[in-house]
Amino acid sequence: MRQCRILTNQITAFDQDVGCRESDVFAAHRFNKTGNVKLSLRIKVTAVKAEHSSLIGFNNPATGKNESNFAGEAMGDIIELENGLKIWRMGDTGLSDDMKFISDRYKTQ
Repeated sequence: MRQCRILTNQITAFDQDVGCRESDVFAAHRFNKTGNVKLSLRIKVTAVKAEHSSLIGFNNPATGKNESNFAGEAMGDIIELENGLKIWRMGDTGLSDDMKFISDRYKTQ
């Protein structure tokens, strides 16, 4: 069995192109923006909005050409640890008005 992801919100076109199927996803948690999952009794992850493009470039073995595929919605995460500390993993998000709202709403450090 191919193990494609540990934490994901969807199987993307790129995942399918590299041979991943729904049945291959290992320990996946499916959730959308503002949704959350508990990874353990002590750690909770909430998906939040991010602003950036999301493309994955690869060489298509069938055509021999460089191509790019949409890689899914841009998302960040609020990671809440057992001591209540909340970490905002933004990735490479661009500056937006939502940043103040997200920080105020989730009370990140």
